[in-house]
Amino acid sequence: DVAALRRAVATLDLNRVPTKYFGVTKITGVKASDATRTHEDAVREILRFFRKYRPGYFISSILTRKYRPGDDGKCHTDDGNAGPNSIIALGNFTGGELELGIGPAAKSVDVRAFARGDGDPLFDFDATLPHRKLPSDGSRIAVVYYSHGPITMRGLSSRDRAYLVGLGFPLPPSEAEVEAYDESIEREHLDGDRTDTEAAEIERAAEALMAEAKAKYAEAAAKRAA
Repeated sequence: DVAALRRAVATLDLNRVPTKYFGVTKITGVKASDATRTHEDAVREILRFFRKYRPGYFISSILTRKYRPGDDGKCHTDDGNAGPNSIIALGNFTGGELELGIGPAAKSVDVRAFARGDGDPLFDFDATLPHRKLPSDGSRIAVVYYSHGPITMRGLSSRDRAYLVGLGFPLPPSEAEVEAYDESIEREHLDGDRTDTEAAEIERAAEALMAEAKAKYAEAAAKRAA
């Protein structure tokens, strides 16, 4: 699986353009990125890897970035992201850990596949908190899966949404989908309430009939005693 991911990433020509964004981008308006349309086969494979190891997760976007030796990422936060980022680092390199936090409390994490001994090729972290890439020597390529927040996603056209879903992006539900789901749940609750009301009416009718029957039995017993 990691080998297939490497092969897909190798087709992206990151030596010429070191950074590519796939899926939803907001650089020149909220849309499906041009790079997505240029590298559809690679994007499908990169998504296949993610869906295998993160079933049920929502993402809208993928970042691939090749770092030059010695590159030191600036500490930053991705305030517009929603949910966890999932990252994997590929290549033959040393260093290049992901540093989470600031100062003495910061910790560094090796984000190469299975490097943490937990059997997981991906590492999840909260990108809205401070983080950065530490310097590395050798060829280091990061693949980061993430999702834009609802304000950004609101600007995605239905046409681009359908295109990205067709490629395999597990996009977060649109506002229309959430509203439709809420309405269906409300309908189910209303149907349940109606059923409860009908059952209660039947139960009251049954109790009335039972009371009437008991009264008849008592009347009959009284007449026999007389």
